[in-house]
Amino acid sequence: MMSSSTESGRFTMSSEEVRAVSDLVIRRIEEHKNGLATAETLQARFARYLSQILYPVLSLPFEVTSSIFIHCIPADGRVSPSSCAAPLILAQICRQWRDVALSTPILWCSLYIDGGMDINTLTYRPTVPNDTRVQNLIRTWYSRAGSSRLSFGLNFRFRQASKNLLRLIASYSGQIERLELHVWQPQLETAKPFAASFPVLQYLSITNSFGADVQSCLAATASTLRELRLLETQNIIPSFPYSLPLLTRLEISANISPQTLLQILHNCPSLSHLFFSISEFEARSIPEPSTATTEVESFPNISSVILASPDAAVALRLVTFPNLHTIEIQGFTEPDEMRTFISRSGCAIRHLVIFLSGCDDDQHADEDTNDTADWLAIFPHLEVLKIKECPNPERLIDALDSSSLVPHLKDISIRSCITRSTIDNNYDDSLLEMLHKRIRMTRDSAVSGGGGLRKFHITFSIFHADQEDEENRIWFPGYLATAALNRLVEGGLDFMMRVESSVSGTHIWPKTYREDKLVDFP
Repeated sequence: MMSSSTESGRFTMSSEEVRAVSDLVIRRIEEHKNGLATAETLQARFARYLSQILYPVLSLPFEVTSSIFIHCIPADGRVSPSSCAAPLILAQICRQWRDVALSTPILWCSLYIDGGMDINTLTYRPTVPNDTRVQNLIRTWYSRAGSSRLSFGLNFRFRQASKNLLRLIASYSGQIERLELHVWQPQLETAKPFAASFPVLQYLSITNSFGADVQSCLAATASTLRELRLLETQNIIPSFPYSLPLLTRLEISANISPQTLLQILHNCPSLSHLFFSISEFEARSIPEPSTATTEVESFPNISSVILASPDAAVALRLVTFPNLHTIEIQGFTEPDEMRTFISRSGCAIRHLVIFLSGCDDDQHADEDTNDTADWLAIFPHLEVLKIKECPNPERLIDALDSSSLVPHLKDISIRSCITRSTIDNNYDDSLLEMLHKRIRMTRDSAVSGGGGLRKFHITFSIFHADQEDEENRIWFPGYLATAALNRLVEGGLDFMMRVESSVSGTHIWPKTYREDKLVDFP
């Protein structure tokens, strides 16, 4: 009971009474707190329900959302640390997506860093920048990957990298499955990242280096390495004494000898794709097929070859590739050399990438001959044709007008660099006639296995021309041709004409055509 005093006209309370009132107030406060917490929980629950109604994607299970996120990153291992690309952009949408992204290790297994360009490096006054931020990025990124296999790429061709950065990369060597190091050779020799052990390495791409540490790495990864790219290597590689039984793809930009080519083919029995170059001097040592005393060896696993120098085709005198179906020919090669090789190998080339420089150009064109047609006749089974340099598109269209030439052709891509008036504005009819013939082959029973033309892309690159001269030389389809081409496009033909001009920019027809913006990586 509350005691009172009238002497001072004020009520007084005992300590027990004050304590009881204080406890009552505390209980009331706790009740209000619990009520607020319950209300907040209820509000959050209804907010989630509302989000699921308005945004059904947020109701997906964690595993499904995580799987969708994984499909948002490139499969080639070149994941950019850009806030505008996955996985970083996924972590910026909402808290739920951020939690999913940060809890999915595979999103953080791959990282590709492009250092850009440093003007001091280009002027041979390189400075080593403070790349602490890059190092911290790598540590944070890979900390989210946990113990997963890693893919790392560093493009510092035009910028110096510090020793600490390269050594940090080596610290992850036990997890790195894919490695691309495009840095200056002196930096590799100083930091020696390849001195570390890479027990799970399957893909290696390096630039400007084939030193002792790289060679030791090849020897140590013989049981795991599947793809190898030695790019922009200036010196001749005298030999390749590395047994790489699992290697399927090899690209060597440096010149090799014919003996080294055979050594590679023997030491890499699983090899299916080969990119190589041979110098003119080395090619002279290869005898003509009619005078050769050594037996030609057959390598049936080779299915794709890139001849990276004009004289690389000469080395094909030493081998046969009976299952070769894809070939890229860079630089001028004698057609007889290729015709003999194809005949001897008995292979059916279905995919051809070729530079036709020197064929049917303006200075050497002969009205009675068609060098382009002679080249295409070598590949009767061709389905995909990509011409990276076509000096005379009209001669090519004339050649393709013959239904007996490459009758199985389905996909054509052409690039032509124009320096003079090489385009006749009146050949709309020739192009349309050729396209109609090629498309009709899908219904022509006389062409066994013919699928008809499905794609025709042509790009004109025009440089060093004034506006008036350019307008006279750019060919775009006329009104009647446009209507006819539109009908072909509506019928399913993937047609695109592109003009790249140093004066007026880039033009594409039809205007509705959209090309995928793919980034070129080394």
